[in-house]
Amino acid sequence: MEINQKQIDAAFKAANGNDAITSVLVAIFGAQKKSRFESYKDIKSYEDACEYLNIEPLPDDCSCTFDSSVDYKPTADEVAYAKLKVIARALRGGEEFSYKKAIENGKYYYPWWYVCTKEYYEKNLSKEEKKRAFHFGGLAHNGASAGFAYGHAALAPSATYAAIGSRLCFYDRERCEYFCEQFKELIAQYNFIGCE
Repeated sequence: MEINQKQIDAAFKAANGNDAITSVLVAIFGAQKKSRFESYKDIKSYEDACEYLNIEPLPDDCSCTFDSSVDYKPTADEVAYAKLKVIARALRGGEEFSYKKAIENGKYYYPWWYVCTKEYYEKNLSKEEKKRAFHFGGLAHNGASAGFAYGHAALAPSATYAAIGSRLCFYDRERCEYFCEQFKELIAQYNFIGCE
C-alpha cells in the first residue's frame, strides 16, 4: 500500500496532539514535516502548486508519448491550461472543483478579464478594472467572458468560442482574485496564444 504526504499530514492532524498516537505516527513515518504553505497566498508559482499537491511538474519540453507510440508536443496554450488547472486545484486546498458543491453553496467564482486596446485601457478603465485587463489587437465581444460559462471573442484574429473552462472555478472570491492577479501572464498565454 502506498501512502502519500497528504495522507500522513491528515493522520498527524487527526491525532490532535494526542502524545501516544503522535509517537506511533512518528515511529512509522518519522517526524512530521512542517509545510511551508501556511496560506493559499504562499503558492506563487506553478512549481509551488506542484510541491503543495506533492506531484511532479510537467517535463520541460512538455512532450508525452501515447500507447499508440505517437509523440505529441502540446501547444503553449495547452501547457498553460494544464498548469492553470494544477494551480487552481492547489489554491482550492487540493480539491477538484465540484459543481454540486458550488450549487449547494449557492455561488462560485470564475476568472474574467477586460480585453481591450491600449488606448481604451488608458482612457476608460478604472484602477481596479486595469488589474483585470489584457491589451488585445482586435475587437473582443462582451469583454471576452471566460470561465465557467463560456469564452467568446469575435472579430479578433479569428472568431472563437469555448464552452466551459470549469477547472478554473473557485468557491470564494478572494482565491479567484488572487489566481487572476498572481498568474495573469500564464492566463494570458492560455487565453490569447498567438494574438499579438
